[in-house]
Amino acid sequence: MLTTIRGVPRGQAEITKRVGAHLVEDISNNLGLAGDGSRVDRDQFDEVYRRLGEAGYDLEPEDNAWHAFERARSSFAGRLEAIADYWATPATLWVGQTRVGASAVHEAPAATSSQDAR
Repeated sequence: MLTTIRGVPRGQAEITKRVGAHLVEDISNNLGLAGDGSRVDRDQFDEVYRRLGEAGYDLEPEDNAWHAFERARSSFAGRLEAIADYWATPATLWVGQTRVGASAVHEAPAATSSQDAR
């Protein structure tokens, strides 16, 4: 939204990103963690860009949007990934299917046959 969609209010999104990036910086500094860059690659961005266009949004030119997106995420993404690794929590997927609570504890037990019960 901040870097890709045209003609929408950005004030709330901008302040949320700034405050969130500052929080991530403070937490990572307190934990002595460092991180750099964004793990979102161009193909992932292109997929989301295409979806936004198909949904009817007025979009910035693709190359401009990609560079602005990279710049915006670079202020927090690497540190956020480092915090996720430190706390042993998987970072959320930026694009694609997400599964909340995807751990062995949350998996349904496998069905057993009547022979296994003996």
